[in-house]
Amino acid sequence: MSAAPSRPRVLLSGYYGFGNAGDEAVCAAIARTLRSHGGDPDLTVLSGDPSATLRDHGIRAVRRKDLFRALPNADALFQGGGSLLQDATSARSVFYYLYVILAARMIRRPVFLYAQGIGPLTLPTSRAAVRTVLNRVQAITVRDTASRALLESLGVSKPPAYVTADPVWALEPAPRERARLIWERQGLPTDGTAVGLALRAWPGLDVADIGAGIADGLKERGLTPVLLPMQRPEDEVLAYQMSERAHARTLCLHGAYHPAEMMAFTRQCSFVIGMRLHALIFAAAVGTPVLGLPYDPKVTALLDEIRAPGMSMAGATAKGVLTAFDAAWAVRDSACQNVHREAQRLRDAALSNARIARGFLADKA
Repeated sequence: MSAAPSRPRVLLSGYYGFGNAGDEAVCAAIARTLRSHGGDPDLTVLSGDPSATLRDHGIRAVRRKDLFRALPNADALFQGGGSLLQDATSARSVFYYLYVILAARMIRRPVFLYAQGIGPLTLPTSRAAVRTVLNRVQAITVRDTASRALLESLGVSKPPAYVTADPVWALEPAPRERARLIWERQGLPTDGTAVGLALRAWPGLDVADIGAGIADGLKERGLTPVLLPMQRPEDEVLAYQMSERAHARTLCLHGAYHPAEMMAFTRQCSFVIGMRLHALIFAAAVGTPVLGLPYDPKVTALLDEIRAPGMSMAGATAKGVLTAFDAAWAVRDSACQNVHREAQRLRDAALSNARIARGFLADKA
């Protein structure tokens, strides 16, 4: 009797193990969809906290500094998703992830960019490096048309980039009842008045002051603002600052949760106002209407994809956000139907990442 064929070994690179709910959701979604639609490769994750990755996702992980030990044991490198190739926060991000790709290519391991969000890339050195390195990878999928357009403008053409969707669209939320019980134990409202706020600090913006004004305005409208921290402890610090400045009592979801639970918590909200990309995806994926507050082109791209309202944070005021919220709240019932339809489409597109990965691994076998 012949032995069963071995599973291809994949090393997954991304911003994992750093406590960001959005990136952990990407990790969970990639692992889940590769198991169900991608041929179930043998997955190892490069992580900032391997024990947390194993605990939270049940996936073997190694530290980032062990890259050169892990790569020779892999048949391919998958990098994604998330906004890894960008220099908006620091050029270190783009050059680190390009370095990982080059390390794989140095030992002739094929590289698949998995549902990447590309950009912003403002520095000439970043743009040139991305063009040079990505023309040496074997497959690229991107999560939105803006990312593909940027790659084309840079001259990345080998291989072509296919537009799919963020992997998190294919993540399944935790059971509704479990999320409701956690929500209730924290004293959060279950009467339909909860409005989730998923904000983040950003240079040049007094987000705490804007957020406090939004929270007060929601209370005046008979609604209950609930802060949804996505990055610990940074978002919790922001939540505290907002609470200090708000006149009305502001509630906050406390504790660390699996991404599937965070997604389920957005079901407890009648509406979500967010800067955080994956908080908006969580909400839209379960049919909760959203108002996006773009601080980065990736949020604008998402709102375009799901045809949801948004208001740029550039020059934003609490009054302006509340005016946009009032307009969106007035049509929330029809917005729910639209969001549900777009979420189904994007879920199918997210699953196509895994199907493409399956073919990629078969071709490289």
